[in-house]
Amino acid sequence: MTGISFFGLSFIGILIYLILRKRIRPLEESRKVLESMTGGDLTKGLQVFSMDEIGEMSVSINLFNKK
Repeated sequence: MTGISFFGLSFIGILIYLILRKRIRPLEESRKVLESMTGGDLTKGLQVFSMDEIGEMSVSINLFNKK
Protein backbone atom coordinates (compact mmCIF):
# COMPACT_ATOMS: atom_id res chain seq x y z
CA MET A 1 0.00 0.00 0.00
CA THR A 2 2.84 2.40 0.82
CA GLY A 3 4.48 1.63 -2.52
CA ILE A 4 1.34 2.51 -4.42
CA SER A 5 1.01 5.79 -2.50
CA PHE A 6 4.65 6.67 -3.19
CA PHE A 7 4.23 5.88 -6.89
CA GLY A 8 1.05 7.97 -7.09
CA LEU A 9 2.61 10.97 -5.35
CA SER A 10 5.72 10.71 -7.53
CA PHE A 11 3.59 10.61 -10.67
CA ILE A 12 1.57 13.64 -9.56
CA GLY A 13 4.78 15.53 -8.69
CA ILE A 14 6.30 14.84 -12.11
CA LEU A 15 3.07 15.85 -13.84
CA ILE A 16 2.92 19.15 -11.94
CA TYR A 17 6.58 19.83 -12.78
CA LEU A 18 5.99 19.26 -16.50
CA ILE A 19 2.91 21.48 -16.57
CA LEU A 20 4.64 24.30 -14.72
CA ARG A 21 7.72 24.05 -16.92
CA LYS A 22 5.55 24.36 -20.03
CA ARG A 23 3.89 27.49 -18.61
CA ILE A 24 7.08 29.14 -17.34
CA ARG A 25 9.26 28.63 -20.43
CA PRO A 26 7.51 31.35 -22.54
CA LEU A 27 7.87 33.79 -19.65
CA GLU A 28 11.59 33.07 -19.43
CA GLU A 29 11.97 33.62 -23.18
CA SER A 30 10.05 36.90 -22.90
CA ARG A 31 12.33 38.02 -20.10
CA LYS A 32 15.43 37.31 -22.22
CA VAL A 33 14.07 39.25 -25.19
CA LEU A 34 13.07 42.19 -22.99
CA GLU A 35 16.55 42.24 -21.45
CA SER A 36 18.10 42.36 -24.93
CA MET A 37 15.72 45.20 -25.84
CA THR A 38 16.93 47.24 -22.87
CA GLY A 39 20.42 46.83 -24.29
CA GLY A 40 19.27 48.25 -27.63
CA ASP A 41 18.87 44.97 -29.56
CA LEU A 42 15.49 45.19 -31.29
CA THR A 43 16.13 42.34 -33.73
CA LYS A 44 14.93 39.44 -31.58
CA GLY A 45 11.39 38.14 -31.63
CA LEU A 46 9.34 35.59 -29.78
CA GLN A 47 7.59 32.49 -31.06
CA VAL A 48 3.89 32.45 -30.24
CA PHE A 49 2.53 29.01 -29.42
CA SER A 50 -0.82 29.96 -27.91
CA MET A 51 -3.13 32.94 -27.73
CA ASP A 52 -3.56 33.04 -23.97
CA GLU A 53 -2.26 35.96 -21.92
CA ILE A 54 1.36 34.92 -22.39
CA GLY A 55 0.88 34.53 -26.14
CA GLU A 56 -0.75 37.95 -26.39
CA MET A 57 2.17 39.46 -24.49
CA SER A 58 4.58 37.81 -26.94
CA VAL A 59 2.65 39.24 -29.89
CA SER A 60 2.81 42.71 -28.32
CA ILE A 61 6.57 42.41 -27.81
CA ASN A 62 6.99 41.33 -31.45
CA LEU A 63 4.89 44.28 -32.67
CA PHE A 64 6.94 46.68 -30.56
CA ASN A 65 10.17 45.33 -32.06
CA LYS A 66 8.88 45.85 -35.62
CA LYS A 67 8.18 49.57 -35.09
